[in-house]
Amino acid sequence: MIGTIFIFTQAGRIFICDLEIMDGLTPREGCFVAAPICLLYVNNNDDLVPIAIQIRQGVREEEKSIPNPIFVPGDNWMDWVLAKIYYQSSHGQVCSHS
Repeated sequence: MIGTIFIFTQAGRIFICDLEIMDGLTPREGCFVAAPICLLYVNNNDDLVPIAIQIRQGVREEEKSIPNPIFVPGDNWMDWVLAKIYYQSSHGQVCSHS
């Protein structure tokens, strides 16, 4: 798998969208602001397809007890759908308010 990612990276078919700009924003009470990192792949149809999503940036000291998994298409389908929703929502916030 790592060798495959290296080959696709060298071929310019792997991209990272890091929405770090969202990290550290203070949401209103009871809300959560995602700052996802998404690994994307350009498939043979030239579609940009997400292949891994991490919802939060690095783990702060006060958040060490909160898991920060990386979601992939092979995970539980609901987990993968929710990760994509978090990514799309954050991406939309960055694009529409920039």
